[in-house]
Amino acid sequence: MKLRSQLIVSFLGCGLVPLAALGVVSISTANRGMTAMEQDAQAGLEQSVKDHMVAVRDLKKRQIESYFEGLKKLVGDFAIRPALIKGVKELKAGFQSLRTEAGLTDMQVARRELLQYYNGDFAAEYRKRNDGRQPDCAAYVARLSDNAVAMQLAFLKDNLNPLGQKQRADRATAEVSYNQPHERIHPWMRSNVEFYGLYDLFLVDAESGDIIYSVFKETDFGTSLKNGPLSRTIIAEVYQQVCAANDRTAVALSDIKPYLPSYEAPASFIGAPMYDGDTLLGVVILQVPLDGLNNIVAERAGLGETGETVLVGSDWLPRCDTYRDPEHRTVVSAQLNPEKAMMKDDAIIKTVEKGETAVEILKADYIGNPVVAAYAPLKILGLNWALVAKKDTSEALASVQTMKATSTAAGSSLFWWTVGGGIMSALAVAGIAICIATRISRPIIAAAGTLSKSSEGLSATAAQLVSGAEEATNLSTSVSAAAEEMSANMTGVSASTEQMSANVRSVAAAIEEMTASIAEVAQNAERAAGVAQEAAVLTESSSVKIGQLGAAATEIGKVIEVIQDIAEQTNLLALNATIEAARAGEAGKGFAVVATEVKELAKQTATATDDIRSRIEAMQAATTEAVDAIGQIETVIRNVNDVSRTIASAVEEQRITTTEISRNVAETTAAVDTVTKNITESAMASREITQNMSKVDQASRQTAMGAASAKDAGEELLTLATDLRSLVEQVNRAPVTAA
Repeated sequence: MKLRSQLIVSFLGCGLVPLAALGVVSISTANRGMTAMEQDAQAGLEQSVKDHMVAVRDLKKRQIESYFEGLKKLVGDFAIRPALIKGVKELKAGFQSLRTEAGLTDMQVARRELLQYYNGDFAAEYRKRNDGRQPDCAAYVARLSDNAVAMQLAFLKDNLNPLGQKQRADRATAEVSYNQPHERIHPWMRSNVEFYGLYDLFLVDAESGDIIYSVFKETDFGTSLKNGPLSRTIIAEVYQQVCAANDRTAVALSDIKPYLPSYEAPASFIGAPMYDGDTLLGVVILQVPLDGLNNIVAERAGLGETGETVLVGSDWLPRCDTYRDPEHRTVVSAQLNPEKAMMKDDAIIKTVEKGETAVEILKADYIGNPVVAAYAPLKILGLNWALVAKKDTSEALASVQTMKATSTAAGSSLFWWTVGGGIMSALAVAGIAICIATRISRPIIAAAGTLSKSSEGLSATAAQLVSGAEEATNLSTSVSAAAEEMSANMTGVSASTEQMSANVRSVAAAIEEMTASIAEVAQNAERAAGVAQEAAVLTESSSVKIGQLGAAATEIGKVIEVIQDIAEQTNLLALNATIEAARAGEAGKGFAVVATEVKELAKQTATATDDIRSRIEAMQAATTEAVDAIGQIETVIRNVNDVSRTIASAVEEQRITTTEISRNVAETTAAVDTVTKNITESAMASREITQNMSKVDQASRQTAMGAASAKDAGEELLTLATDLRSLVEQVNRAPVTAA
């Protein structure tokens, strides 16, 4: 192989082997870094999604618990109101005497009349709401007590208001003693039920179990929860649990099940005991407004297109309408067709049967879709429900798939850029190798040719060799300087990246502090809402008491009117007595004196009653103003309560969003750290290139030194050749002598 070819191969080997090694190391390092970054980012995104679902689950759980806690306080407040306690006593007496007072002697006729009402309006509405099914009205009426039949005839059948509006009647059409306490408490109870959005309110006699009062006057009014047609229903369960507890503070809550008097619509009841001293007088029961519970669960803020929250009972049926399957899995459809409404996936099973609280990615939910689900048991007053917040993985982890695609594209782009750069670098190295080999081999070849002809050319050849070596040295020095500059640039980029990482960490710390502040604001807003709720209850209680005071003042006014009438009649009688005494003459003088005194006493009584009336009227006016003012205060307090809860909900959602931002910033910090590491490795590779080029420079310098030595040897050879030529010429010119 010629010298030039050997030099080209040698230079290509020296240049391409390190370049190829550097490319392989760079691609391998970049791939490892991209893979690690992808795994970290995927784990971070999945954890972020899980944390978000946990936050939604916990928020819904607190809202539902707060909702039932409010109902618990409300029923407890009704149970201790003196007006209701007094009303239960009077209503019980009127309930027991109504049948006799109404003149119902033939109860068979009365039952037939009531059955006609059931088979008419009630049955028609029942069929309308239950796909044409017919209720067994005869069996229901047959189990009613005589008192219940009398009550329902008076307040349902003979009530002129249409079905669904029976609550408008303040009294029965018949003149019965039950009307007096009913007229007194019914308007107030009706307004309370409307204000709190309750479906109904019941007062139950503790001893007999009779429902002696209800607001809406449905077919449960008057029935016995001990032995009547509803004795095995959820409202009877609440009554029995409260009575069995023997505790003033006991509160019982029923599960959500169909309720016949509400046309088999889903219903739930909550009850508390009413005590008169140490005696259990009755039970107050509220029919829970399920719309409020359904609205809490149906709120889908932050759940995207496929997310939802579901509430499931221990029978695997929904307790609120679902978003993903509104046809089969609603509370109403679950009662009509429970087989199609079953919701029994892994999350619900773990929650109901094992009481587990967790978040995980499930292969299939109740409709067969893979989801990210956060689940927890919800235990409220003895109920065992499962609360699950979930979202399809196709939506929840969409950012993970996007990140994977981006990472794959980036890795492919990096590979091809590296290959392209390697090819360009190889071409550049090949060109440089050819150039250097040519410059080095050309003078050597020329020198060899000249030396073979004449030693004079050896010096020039050595000089050219020195020149070529110097050029190689200069070239290697330039390459080394460029490598050092690249290393410095890499170091600068690494420093900038580290600074960026530090800045990102500072932002993360600031966001964490902001998250803590938002959490504190949320807690304060919740406390404010609670205080406002308590203030509303106290204000309403004050309004009731002042209303009772006004009613008492009215009663006093009636008594004063009676006293004034008596005084006027006494005055008239005294005047008549005076006239009769005057007619009697001397015999009537003593009687005349007494009549005069009685007349004077009657005048004083009339004057005193007028003064009392004026004071009572002033007190009534002040009481009315106080009731109005307290009503306005109550409205303001409830508005404050609503606003506080709205603020608390908004702050909670802001806390969730801020937490997600904090985690995303943390992920960005990790990614920046990875980039910093990769750049640092690139800088180290650049330093290795610089060191290799330094070695090439040293080899070039050694070559230059060898060329210089060859030049010196050539010059000495030239001198010897010159001397030899001189000697030869001298020999040739010398004369030849004969031997």
